[in-house]
Amino acid sequence: MFKYFYVARNGYVAKSDLYKKIRDYGNDIGAEELVKELDSFSRFYTVIRSGDASVVQTYFEFIGCEAIANDQNKYEKIHIALQGLRLFKISQIYPLIYAAINCFVKNDGGNNQTLSKKLIQFFDVLEKYHFVNSAVCTRIGNEVEKLYADFCIKYENSNDFEETTKELVKELKDKLASEEEFESRFVDLSYSSESIPLISYIFDRFNNFGLHPGQRINIFNPDQKVLRKNHNIEHFYPQTPENEESDAETLDVVDNIGNLLAISFRTNSKLGNLSPLKKLHKLRKDLEKEIQNLSYVREFLSKYEKKIPTWGKKIIEIRARELAKEAYKKIWEIV
Repeated sequence: MFKYFYVARNGYVAKSDLYKKIRDYGNDIGAEELVKELDSFSRFYTVIRSGDASVVQTYFEFIGCEAIANDQNKYEKIHIALQGLRLFKISQIYPLIYAAINCFVKNDGGNNQTLSKKLIQFFDVLEKYHFVNSAVCTRIGNEVEKLYADFCIKYENSNDFEETTKELVKELKDKLASEEEFESRFVDLSYSSESIPLISYIFDRFNNFGLHPGQRINIFNPDQKVLRKNHNIEHFYPQTPENEESDAETLDVVDNIGNLLAISFRTNSKLGNLSPLKKLHKLRKDLEKEIQNLSYVREFLSKYEKKIPTWGKKIIEIRARELAKEAYKKIWEIV
């Protein structure tokens, strides 16, 4: 935490220099002021790592940001973006977010409805950037460590939160992985016990694209205390086909994202090991009501209905590429 605190206030510091730099900073501002600043950052640090939307709301209320604290839609949008960023395990964002919020408050953003939307966009951009570059393309976090540290200083000295954020967004767009790189990595995403949270997150964002928090169906649940989630990962071509009728080629890609859906665990159980064609019939009839709130599943059925009778490796790979293109150009597009 101490390194994040120092970077937020003073920019980049090597780990080996941290103790000396904090000591020197404390000498410059005085012990009492240092304790106040550390207390402020500690409060923020607790919030940024919390999985509770109400904690986010309370924090913005505490720092005087009524435009966000009094608007459930806004603080829940921030909470949702933070859920994604925690999933990606990107800690380099902590100092940057702290510095950006301080700049936002300093420039009278607390009661400014227009500027509060810009702060939400700031969180949205960070989530999208790190999904593309970190979660999918697995670029190392220190790719942006120096950039974020430099922008901590820029936010500290800025009298225009919106303009400084525009500058940051431009820098991130320049560093964004290309569509070709993203697609080549995305199509290799596959099911495993470790990848379930990321796959759930991906389908959560597909299903809820363009919706306000109150309209969302929460497919992605990062709460580690909940052992039985409401939604499971469905293999459309089953891992263990019924009647032992299986296609060896398709079984090679059965865990690929092109063969996956996230649906309720009850629907998943009812589909079992049925063939893709039988699953289509069930989802169109007996289980139709169970997917009425999963728009992306209904779109999947409509789009691939004619191909489902021959569902196999080729179609799975096609769907994976189509998901990748939609992800890059629409769902996680930075505008």
